[in-house]
Amino acid sequence: MFHNKAQVALAAGNIALGVADAVQSCRPGFVEVTLPTQSCAGKAAFILGGKAAETAGQYWLYRKGHRRLAWMVPVVGIGATGYAIGYSFRW
Repeated sequence: MFHNKAQVALAAGNIALGVADAVQSCRPGFVEVTLPTQSCAGKAAFILGGKAAETAGQYWLYRKGHRRLAWMVPVVGIGATGYAIGYSFRW
């Protein structure tokens, strides 16, 4: 089953960090180096759209039988987003 308790917890943590990254990126005067847009709505849509794509990719991997690899998608997403938030606080 794809949506067991552990997967739901990982997905919730991944999305929560994505929301935190989007909120942090919308601070006044904050410039996002790697995104193609600098508007708050554009940044939030880009970041949260990436989280939706991660979840869809995870589901696709699970359906194709790559269950161990599907477990790693939110873990890598949490790590990457956590690094991005930490890197942004350096400025």
